[in-house]
Amino acid sequence: NTSRSGLRHAEIYCGLTLVWGLGCVLFLSLWWRRHCTVKARLSNGVPLVSGSVFETLQRVKGLLQERRPVTVILSSDFPEPGVCGISRPKLVLPKRVVESLTDQELQAVLLHEVAHVQRRDNLGSLFQSWLGCVFWFHPAIWLIDHKLLEERERACDEEVLSYAPNCQQYLSILHKVFQSSLGERLAGASLITGSNLKRRIDQCSPTLRGIEVLPSIA
Repeated sequence: NTSRSGLRHAEIYCGLTLVWGLGCVLFLSLWWRRHCTVKARLSNGVPLVSGSVFETLQRVKGLLQERRPVTVILSSDFPEPGVCGISRPKLVLPKRVVESLTDQELQAVLLHEVAHVQRRDNLGSLFQSWLGCVFWFHPAIWLIDHKLLEERERACDEEVLSYAPNCQQYLSILHKVFQSSLGERLAGASLITGSNLKRRIDQCSPTLRGIEVLPSIA
């Protein structure tokens, strides 16, 4: 009886280990697929080395005292403004977003993204992704991942508002970018609408809670 009980426990343990391993492979493959999608889309983008967008980026880097080189890429395939990479960050701007924003609005967007670079948020996001692949079965991991995403976006929003104190104007910029985005989640990229926009509106200014927001972002 003792040997049978031990054998049964060993079978259960092996079965659970197999399920855990398959889950790890599944989540890792999903992450890798999104990562390859980012690389493919980046390769189709056009690096900017001059012009008004490039000059605005240099001005924003000066404001935030960010000395690391940041490549700005104009893309037709990227869903929304975002930062990719860790050691050599690339700031990607969709053409449709650049065309829809004024110079002042574009500066606010670049402030948000360069704040991600300065905070090295992509490194933290990568670490979270790996933890999620390993501990995919634990709900606390996904709750913490969501909370940390919100905190990263909130911190970058606050950084923007310290230079552009018009909260209502900044929120209208976020809303405009959201409306032109594709709603995708890409691995290894910090995207400007990466968390609950309605909650960010509430946190930014209690007086703006009545602002009309698309139901899909609630």
